[in-house]
Amino acid sequence: MMFSAIGSFRINAITGVITVKRCYNPGTCIDYERQPGKQYRLSVIAADDGGEGYHVRVPVIVNIIDANDNKPIFTQNEYGLSVRENETTFVPPLFVAVRSTSIPYNDNILRNRR
Repeated sequence: MMFSAIGSFRINAITGVITVKRCYNPGTCIDYERQPGKQYRLSVIAADDGGEGYHVRVPVIVNIIDANDNKPIFTQNEYGLSVRENETTFVPPLFVAVRSTSIPYNDNILRNRR
């Protein structure tokens, strides 16, 4: 399914402030992880005399920046290892890996270092 950004932005007619409309249906909104393009080009028109007079158009470029909106995911459902009594380290070491789709650095690894 292709996403269209039409209707995703609002502009205040008095102040000119551009905002992104609140999303109530996931998959139908601007989402950094799901969008093929991370940039949107808008065309804003200003008109005087109630829209009947002069008007001018200006391009506006909106860059979407990722937000931390997804939970990290462990790369395995369960981790296990045996350790000898009275030992203080795991041999071999136990590595627990986690991935995040909300940040561009998808190689985050947590290590047990007791």
